Amino acid sequence: MIQINTPEDLRLLGLSMQDKCEDPGAWCKIEEAHVIYAAIQAQKIKTVYESGTCNGWSASWAALAMGKEGIVFTWDIFSKPQIYIGTNLEDRIDNMISPFHEGVKAPINVRPDHPIGVFIDGNHNTDACQADLDAVENKLRVNDLVFIHDTRRAKYDGIQKIFEGMIKQGMYEGINFTGTQNGIAIVRKCHKR
Repeated sequence: MIQINTPEDLRLLGLSMQDKCEDPGAWCKIEEAHVIYAAIQAQKIKTVYESGTCNGWSASWAALAMGKEGIVFTWDIFSKPQIYIGTNLEDRIDNMISPFHEGVKAPINVRPDHPIGVFIDGNHNTDACQADLDAVENKLRVNDLVFIHDTRRAKYDGIQKIFEGMIKQGMYEGINFTGTQNGIAIVRKCHKR
């Protein structure tokens, strides 16, 4: 079993696996992965819901950040090779092949003493992204985080609009890291409905 204990271990694993995976150019970039990792650690998140597993790159970063007591629940409609298979991260990632907005409706045991994280990176059309967010919004508590990937990519301008809409609601505050290649926003729920 390959031991992934540091961000550098995971970066090297990602580099070694890119030729075995579908479209690694669509993965979150290393600086975006570090944003996810740092935010999860800073907020002491122990549960992450992810829309859009792809090859498990962002799920692996989340699992590494949370440590052995964390769990990532991730959904994708396609089954693809996962980079964490055969590593010590494998038992911390529960990968389901179904649409996120359907799968996340099931009751999932969440640790009440820690915030949760949600990573939105599934179908990138505006309606699908909004459906993913709508499906999980009722599970979000004050201080929970939502990560929205690809906020900077012009062909996905609806994702940027969803981020802006969340901020305008007044229930969320956030920052959009547009200095990264694809853009990643972090939104924190700051008010109850």
